[in-house]
Amino acid sequence: MAQCTDQASSQNQATALLSRAVESAAPSSAQKSAQPAHRFISSLTLQLLAMLAVLYIGLWNFYPWRPLAELDIPAWMLKYAANTAQIVAGSKAQVIILGSSLIDAPRGRLKRDQVYQEELSTAWHKPVSLDVSSVPGAMMSDQAFVVEKLVENGKKPELLIVTYAPREFMDNEVGDKLTSTPTRTVVTFLNRRQSLLPRSLSAEAFTACAASHSQFCDLVRRHVLRQANQWICRVSGHPLTLWEASHGNFGGKSEGPTNQADAQSTDLNSPDSQGPAYEKRLALDLQVYQKRYNPFNEKRMNTQLQALDELLATCASHNIAVQLVGMPISPANKNILGPGIYELMDKKVRQIASKYGTQVDDINQMESFEQTDFRDSVHLSKTGSLKFLPLFNSSVVPGLQHHLAPLMRSDK
Repeated sequence: MAQCTDQASSQNQATALLSRAVESAAPSSAQKSAQPAHRFISSLTLQLLAMLAVLYIGLWNFYPWRPLAELDIPAWMLKYAANTAQIVAGSKAQVIILGSSLIDAPRGRLKRDQVYQEELSTAWHKPVSLDVSSVPGAMMSDQAFVVEKLVENGKKPELLIVTYAPREFMDNEVGDKLTSTPTRTVVTFLNRRQSLLPRSLSAEAFTACAASHSQFCDLVRRHVLRQANQWICRVSGHPLTLWEASHGNFGGKSEGPTNQADAQSTDLNSPDSQGPAYEKRLALDLQVYQKRYNPFNEKRMNTQLQALDELLATCASHNIAVQLVGMPISPANKNILGPGIYELMDKKVRQIASKYGTQVDDINQMESFEQTDFRDSVHLSKTGSLKFLPLFNSSVVPGLQHHLAPLMRSDK
C-alpha cells in the first residue's frame, strides 16, 4: 500500500515537472507579440542599410569630379590632367608621349595642337596615331602610374615615349605627397567606377580600395563644407579668404598668388617677346625652380628613379617598347642645380634604362640651347621649338621604324 502511494507521488511529481517544462518552452503571449516587433525592427534596419548603400554608390558613381578635384588642384591645371585621364581610359594610339608642360610647350608656341603627330608622320613618311599626355608638375612616379592604368585598361601602345627633365626626379614642392598629385587625383576620379570594389582578394587590393573610399568621403565632406561657407559669406557679405579680403574679391574665384605664379610660368599663349615682361617671367620661374631643386634630396630622387625602374619593368612584361627623351632646359635653369647633380641624374637614368635595353636620348646633350630658345627657364619659345622638333624627330623616328614597321607589314 505504501509502495503504491510512493509511486503515485512520483508520477505526480514527474507530471508537474513535465507541465512546467512545456509551459516554459511555449512562448507567452507577451513573447508572441514581441517577435513580430523584433522582426520589423530587423527588417527596417536592413532596409535602412540598403538605402544608405544605394545612396553611397550613387554618390560614388555620379558625384561631379571637377569640384572635388579643384579642392586641391588649380583649375587651370585640371584640363591637362583630365586629358591624361581620357587617354588612360580610351586611347587607341600606336604611340603615346608622356611628359610635363615642357613637351606641351611647342604645341602652344607653334599654334599646332597635332604638331608631334604631323612631324613624326612627315619624317617617317607614314601616318602615325599618337596621343600626348602632358600634365604640369608631373613626376616620374605619375608616369609610372599612368602606364599601370593603361595596362589595366587594355590601352597599351606599341611605343611609349617618356620625356623627362631634372624636376621630374627632385621636385621639393611635390615632396613625398606622391598619391595626391594632379595626375593621380584626376585619373582616379574619372576611373573611380572601376574601383568601387577591390580589384582582387589580396590584402593590398582591399587596402587600396579602402583608402580610395576614405579619400572620396573626405573630399565630399570638404566640398560640402566649402559650399556652405561660400553661401554664408555671400549672404553675410564677408570675404571667404584673406586673399579675397586683401583684394576686395568677395565671393569670387581666386587661386591665390602662388598658383597664379605657376600658371603664368606655364601659360603657353603668352608672347615670347624679350623685354621687361620676359625678364620678370624668367626671374619668377627661376625663383620657383630654386625651391624645387634645393636643397637637393637624394632620397627623393632615388624614389623617382625607382618609379622609372617600375615603369620600364611594367612595359617589358607587357611588350611595350619604350624610349626615354631628355627635354632641353635653359642654362640658367641648369645652373640652379648643384655641381654634378645633372650628371648624377643622367648616369642613374642610363643605368636603369640599360637593364631593359631602353634607348635614352638626352636632347640637352645633342644640341646647345641658349636662353633665347626659352620663354622662361624651361619652356621652349617659338625659335626653341623649331630647333627642338628636328632633334625630337631624329631621336624617335628610328624607334617608329623598328617597332611599328613590322606591325604595319603584318597588317597587309
